Amino acid sequence: MKKEIESDNLFEEKDHKQLELILLRGMEDLPDAVIGVIGRSLGAIPFNSNWFDEKENLSTKLHRLDQIVDEAKNSGKQVIFIGVSAGAALAMAYMIENPDKIRHVFSLSGLLNIDLKTQDLTHLTKASSSFKEIAEFLDKKLTPKVKNRLHLPDKVSAYSSPEGKDTTVPYSAAQPAWLKKENQRFIGNANNAPDHASAIAQTLLVNIRNQLDQLSEAKFG
Repeated sequence: MKKEIESDNLFEEKDHKQLELILLRGMEDLPDAVIGVIGRSLGAIPFNSNWFDEKENLSTKLHRLDQIVDEAKNSGKQVIFIGVSAGAALAMAYMIENPDKIRHVFSLSGLLNIDLKTQDLTHLTKASSSFKEIAEFLDKKLTPKVKNRLHLPDKVSAYSSPEGKDTTVPYSAAQPAWLKKENQRFIGNANNAPDHASAIAQTLLVNIRNQLDQLSEAKFG
């Protein structure tokens, strides 16, 4: 098993000098050891988003993340976020506060675009005051002007179940209208689609690898 995990690490066999992958955890409550295995299989640094730490506000969370990003950039690397579920919302908040630091964001059944007037996110905002703060931040700050300024249609790719199949994350949040069609990817189909957690697991283990492979081979300007 250990040999299989090591061989799955894209960046041990490919160019690991140019990219740093950071896995932004969602509210899945998986043990750190499990997240560590997933992170290593992707060649990614797992970031504990501390969703259930009521003492950590958004500013502190973003500062912790920024230290990891700056360390990578100071080493000459370009940074890729893999945002899992609520972790995608954290990725969006970080990009608003730190423009031009992130090369690309992969959202895995994630909350990319939040509209508290039209989306029912009470099951998440009640579970985590930390997520509630980020949701309110994005609802206010992620305007059409900001999306264009940050070039989000080019810098964000989203994986999710097809519309109506994920009862945890609204489709309008996981696959917002401003995404480019070529950056939308779906797990399963309308007749046979995995639930929220299963879609994330399948994306992590199988689907996202081809896209990371392409990024690892891309020329950087």
